[in-house]
Amino acid sequence: MPERLKMDLHVHTVYSDSSGRLEDIVRVAVERGLDGIAITDHNTCEAAALAIRRYSDRIIVVPGLEYDAREGHLLALGLVEALPTGLSAPEISRHVHKRGALVVVPHPNIPLLGMGREEIEDLRPDAIETLNSAMPFYNWLSRRNARLADSLRLPQTGGSDSHDGSCVGDSYTVIESDSRKMGDILKAIKDGRTTPEGRPSPMFYRARLMAGALLHRAMKGQVQESKNQRSEVRMVDILLGQ
Repeated sequence: MPERLKMDLHVHTVYSDSSGRLEDIVRVAVERGLDGIAITDHNTCEAAALAIRRYSDRIIVVPGLEYDAREGHLLALGLVEALPTGLSAPEISRHVHKRGALVVVPHPNIPLLGMGREEIEDLRPDAIETLNSAMPFYNWLSRRNARLADSLRLPQTGGSDSHDGSCVGDSYTVIESDSRKMGDILKAIKDGRTTPEGRPSPMFYRARLMAGALLHRAMKGQVQESKNQRSEVRMVDILLGQ
């Protein structure tokens, strides 16, 4: 008999850029009737591993991370180790799939942060996150992303993208899984036995979060541009024998 699991597949903790402590995240998730959460901190699985050790008796914990690829952000679900930095989306996909994990495109169609249709078509991820409670223009983007997933015949997921423990479960994914085991949950997502549900987080919270994320991305781009410029100058020096 399949299990109908209610899981928030996009949660951040204090181990990356969130104010949400693990104990508060788990408490809120249980209070809201979630069966599980995916801990997807930016570029680290440390909190996910800790959550599995401490809280697996209370809630299902899917380990993972959110990776800032050159093309946009990607979620790796089922991953228990960090990835090398500086990878492209296809390289990330190969790393993740070798480890039996899934690649999910979060918050698509958001400038600087989410991938567009062409990148997603080239990547062919395992699923698209069509509901994300931290998105601006939540209803409009949710409908647009659902149409995108349907047109590409890709499964849909939902997650809060919580950077504050109080927002856990604002959006989530209902998963028709054969069991509560990790392998069966990941297989159900890949097979498309998912239904995203939920609501937007408070507007002020979303605006503040989006502004911070875009600023971080812009600053990172400036740093990378500066590094590239220094590399180009150094290459000219070498060619000129200086």
